[in-house]
Parts: sequence; structure tokens; C-alpha cells
Amino acid sequence: MSSIYEHTNDQENHEEEEEPSYSLYEFYLNSRKVKTNESETKKNEEIEICFWNKLQDDVEDVFDESGFATRPDRRFRHTAVYSAKEDAMYVFGGFVEEGNESQNDFWRFDIPSRSWTEIYPTNSNQVWPSPRMEHCSVMVSLTPRRFKRFENIMGQNDFIPSQENNETTYLHNQMYIFGGYSSQNTQFNNELYCFDFTHSKFFKINYQVTQQLFYLNVKRVEYVKERSRHTMVASAGDEKLYIVGGMTFLSHCLMDVWEYDIDTQTMTCLWQDRNEDQSGSDYTSSREEAQDYPEPRCFHSCVYSRKENSLYMFGGIRRGAKLFQELWKFDISHRIWIAVDMHGFVPVERFEHISFMLNDLSDYLFIYGGYNFRHSYLDYIYQFCLSTKTWIRLQNRNYTVGGKFQSKGSILFVDYNETPISRAGTSCIVTKDYHMIIFGGKSCTLLNDAFVCFLPGHGRLPSVKLEFHTTLYHTALTNTSLSDCYMVTVTDLR
Repeated sequence: MSSIYEHTNDQENHEEEEEPSYSLYEFYLNSRKVKTNESETKKNEEIEICFWNKLQDDVEDVFDESGFATRPDRRFRHTAVYSAKEDAMYVFGGFVEEGNESQNDFWRFDIPSRSWTEIYPTNSNQVWPSPRMEHCSVMVSLTPRRFKRFENIMGQNDFIPSQENNETTYLHNQMYIFGGYSSQNTQFNNELYCFDFTHSKFFKINYQVTQQLFYLNVKRVEYVKERSRHTMVASAGDEKLYIVGGMTFLSHCLMDVWEYDIDTQTMTCLWQDRNEDQSGSDYTSSREEAQDYPEPRCFHSCVYSRKENSLYMFGGIRRGAKLFQELWKFDISHRIWIAVDMHGFVPVERFEHISFMLNDLSDYLFIYGGYNFRHSYLDYIYQFCLSTKTWIRLQNRNYTVGGKFQSKGSILFVDYNETPISRAGTSCIVTKDYHMIIFGGKSCTLLNDAFVCFLPGHGRLPSVKLEFHTTLYHTALTNTSLSDCYMVTVTDLR
């Protein structure tokens, strides 16, 4: 499979856009510059800054004296999910430098202690996903009643029920993994695995493709195509999973939307590009005329909005190295795509970026990182308001705690050792405190660092506990590889 970076130009090591150079004093004055409209000034101060801190540095040697790995290797195109019950991040698979192979290792990162633990199969007969990268993972939580239904389907009746019978309480966490690509045998797959945290083991889901619902824009489909570089998100209440697009055999890109029902273990095709044939070849027309649906693509990003019961998709790439700067909305209720008219500081076209919302009721979505042939690896976080259809770019800053230049810690500045370098193919989670954590990725070389960030959109969510996290691990940071961990806490600047 050809590299996605084969078109990289001489600007590969440059950031997306050079930031203005300010002294601390100049930034202090600029941040307090009098505006004509004081209300607009206050609004801008709320949304234009994000704060980064490093959780773990990027390291090359992850083995101890006895030869056991103490943390994941440098990697990208892996996935990560978050367990609020444990306050832990789980990382699966990806592509590593050692042997240039995809992996199927499974790691747990305990956020309070900043420690890694590898999870192994308990026996040789235990179900375990094959090595893969470019797959998708989602964490869901089930009520006791739904979990009991899952156990009955999977033939697991050895679980001792909890005394908690409140069906509004989500007690049982599960991680779903779909699709992916194996560099060892150059194969795509359409497998669906579930790691159940109650039983502490993987289950392979033998889902069925339903033919009950047919829509005007959906041809009859017999199976879900094998794919990688797709997206998968969970709906409200963790009842459905939605799979969008991706790449299949012969580098053909896809544009379809599948809905997986967790309780019935069935897949339903909600939408498919009618110009895309069943063999998987995406059409090659120039599409010069405006279309009411997106082109086939991969390495895009998606989020789910509960307020609108819709998916938002940004960016991506297709055959011929065509990048996308579009934002599309898929209305799940009506099964239609809507092109979103965007304003403001629109991010450049990109792929292998991440997008997220602090929760599915938020009015803001964020994107971070990615790759662009003109600007190479990208950084900065962009915020999009669903109501106003406006983009802004957040400035990377750290917050001082007082000292030589100020007495109340009121000056904001950039500490480049505390901010992640530009990257693509990273993973992202949002914690129960609405902090965003990224792990690994690629920036010239692979990374295994971790960073945490807090974001201004967090101040618009109810009942938010605001915290500031300083550096917990501090070692030399290389200029090329990333394996450090950062944690960002959202602060209310109002």
C-alpha cells in the first residue's frame, strides 16, 4: 500500500502557519487592548486560547532491565478510548517502527497515576483481534438490562449481577473495534470485536446485515465492505454505532453510512453513494457540478451531535491525493447529507486529523492536527460553533503561576516543551472532567508522548469542575518523535 506522504514537499518540517512572535510583555498588553465593543472583547477572550500540559515524554526505549515493555512503542494510526468508571485510557493496535508492522497490543493508561499496564490474553484459545492499524474504536456503557441481553446473545451466563438495579445507571463498559488494515498480510477486514470490561475479554461479534429498510439513495447491499481509514462514533445512549466511509481493496475510497445496533447486533446501510459500484471502485468523474452529498474519502473525521441527531464530517483524502476542506452534516433521521456553509477561520484541507466534542450536547466541535501536502504536519486546535457556523483557531498557551514578570499568574505564554509538536495519526479521548488527551502520532518520526489540553468550549457546559494541571513528567523532548502525554483542562475565562 502506497504511503500517504509520497507527495510531501520541502515544507515538511514547517508548521502550518508561523505564529506571531510576542514578548511576554507585548502579549500582556495585546491581551488587554481596548476594543470598541466590550462584549465582543469578552467573547473573544473566552474562546481564543487553549492550555496544554505534558503528561509523558516521547521515549525510544520502552523496555526495562528485564526486557519487558513498560509503555507502548512509538506508533500512529492506533485508537484510544476512555473509561470514566476507571479514569483510564485504553490504546489498541497501530503501526510501530519496530519491524514496520501493525500491532494488536492492548494498553491501559491510568490517568491519576500516569502509569501504563499491558493487557494480555489469559490463554491461547482466547479470542483476540489480529494485528491492525487504521481501525476505529468506540467506548460504550450498558445498563444492567442491556448487558444481560448481551450476555445471553454471547452465551455468557457466569456474571454475578450487581445489586444496582437502576436502569438509568450505566455500569458495564465495552470497547468496540471495527475494520482495519494489516501490514503483514496487506489485508483489509470488516470484523467487529467487543472487549467487555466486566468479563475482561474480547468477543467477536457475528453481526447480521439487515435488509428490512430501503431508502431511495441506498442500493441493495449484502455485506459491509472490508475497510480501513474510516470513522466510527456512538449515538446518544450508546445504542447505535455509525460507520462512515474509508478505504478498501485497490485503494478504492468509500462513501457509505452504516448503523450498527448494539442490542440486536445488526448492521443497516443508511446511505450509499449510488455512483459507487458493489465491487468497491469509486467513480472517477471530476464532479465539477455541485453535489448534494460528499465524495468518497478516507482519513476523514466524524463526531455525533445529540442535539441534532446528526453526524458532522470534516476533511479527508481520496484517490489522486485530493484533499477536502468541506464540512458535511448527515441527518440520521432523514438519511440525507447537507453541506455546511462555514465562516471565520476555516481550517485548511487535511487528513489523518482528529475531531471531538466535549460531550454530545455541546454546541462546539473541535479538530486537531492532521497532514496537508502544502503545510506538512499540522497543529493548532480549531473550534466550530454549530449554531453560528463559525470557525476560530485557538492559540496554544500556558498559564503562569506568578514569578519574576507578574505577581498573580496573569500572563499567558507559549512553553514549547509543554505543547505537542504538529502531528498526524494521533488518538484522542475526552475525560469525565472534559479534558482532552492525545497520545502518539507521527511527525517526521513516530511518537509515544501524551498531552492534556483544556478548552474554552468547556466553560459553556453545565456543572464543570475547572482544574489546572502542571507538568507531571519532564524529560528531554526530541524534535522528531512523539510519545509524550499531555492533559488539557478547560477553563472558563468569563
